[in-house]
Amino acid sequence: MSRPDAVQAQRLLRSLHARKVRIGASCAAVFVLAEAGLLAGHEVTTTWWLAAQFRARFPDLRLDERRMVVRDGHLLTAGSAFSQLDLMLAVLTDLVGVRVADLCARYLLIDRRPSQARYMVASHLRSHDAAVATAERWIDDHLAEPITVRALSKAVAMSEKTFSRKVQAAIGMSPVKLIQRRRLMMATHLIETSKASIEEVAARVGYRDSTTLRRLIRRDLGTSPTGLR
Repeated sequence: MSRPDAVQAQRLLRSLHARKVRIGASCAAVFVLAEAGLLAGHEVTTTWWLAAQFRARFPDLRLDERRMVVRDGHLLTAGSAFSQLDLMLAVLTDLVGVRVADLCARYLLIDRRPSQARYMVASHLRSHDAAVATAERWIDDHLAEPITVRALSKAVAMSEKTFSRKVQAAIGMSPVKLIQRRRLMMATHLIETSKASIEEVAARVGYRDSTTLRRLIRRDLGTSPTGLR
């Protein structure tokens, strides 16, 4: 971020931002907006596989790496490289309306993708924090069982309070959300790669019925279990 071209880009971005010009960035380019100070107080996204580095470098920013595009005022941020297409559709929606944006999407064969979550690779998402990474492995080994924050904290030899603070600092979510994310990622993998029913998948990742899993898939992935196959 200290290279001459990056510094020059930051100066230009600050000038445009001061004039309320619409600014959009995706993937690693979101780091440049953050370094320029444009994202303070805004909700943002970036590519899911750089989320840990982004959160470590800019701990005060509100990052949601699950979302494909985040619009906050005149700033738009987007996820991984090909989310530039989603960013383009968001800009078109702002400029000429949703009907034209949808028409462009159809002509270009672009599916609307509200979330990056279904594309995340579980092994890459493991935290750089040793204790949190250990907790993630423990969750993965006990997915079919009831998992409590108390049991998880005990597995990494920490108090619940200390463990909760560590998880929040490392990956920006609570231990409950971490458990939920690991279950959802395995469920997505099983749905996409096996012929198991949604009820069977739900049981294998620790849900007593499929209703909760269906709701989480709809909420976090923006689709249905059938849409994953």
